[in-house]
Amino acid sequence: MVLFRSFTARFSARATPSMVLTRGLQTTRMVRQSSPVNAEELRKAAPTKIVYTRKGSVRSALFGLFFGATFASIFGASYLVEEIQKANVKLLSTVDDLYKETEKVRGYLKRIDELEKQMQVLESKMATKDHVSKVNDDMRRLYDQTSRDQLSLRAQIRDVEQDIHAALKSEGKTINL
Repeated sequence: MVLFRSFTARFSARATPSMVLTRGLQTTRMVRQSSPVNAEELRKAAPTKIVYTRKGSVRSALFGLFFGATFASIFGASYLVEEIQKANVKLLSTVDDLYKETEKVRGYLKRIDELEKQMQVLESKMATKDHVSKVNDDMRRLYDQTSRDQLSLRAQIRDVEQDIHAALKSEGKTINL
């Protein structure tokens, strides 16, 4: 009887009949006493010749290599997918923050445009230095003119008062003003 090398073949090839007989089942005494094992039966059941084949070892080595490579590539791919998802989440949050900031900048630009328009309107209504100097010159002329007119009116009033006093003196009446 030729068996391939396996766990049972290795175990039975190494085990001696005395080991099996003395060891037996280790659960209870009743089971050990009820199942007597004959050394002759063990020799018949043990293989006489063990044949080693290399086909299975090469095949299992290639299978292990491919299985390991497949497992490593699946693990690596899943790790890369998780990292890409994390990077996408960070990128999306950054894009959202950038969008909010650009909206703020747009609001500021609109406000600046409105203020510039208001400044242009105020500048068009604002007086220039030339205009202010012309107005100042006109005001000085008006003050000078009114001062002259006031002085001439006072002089005329004084002349009229002197004429009235002179006329009343000649008649002998006095008026106190």
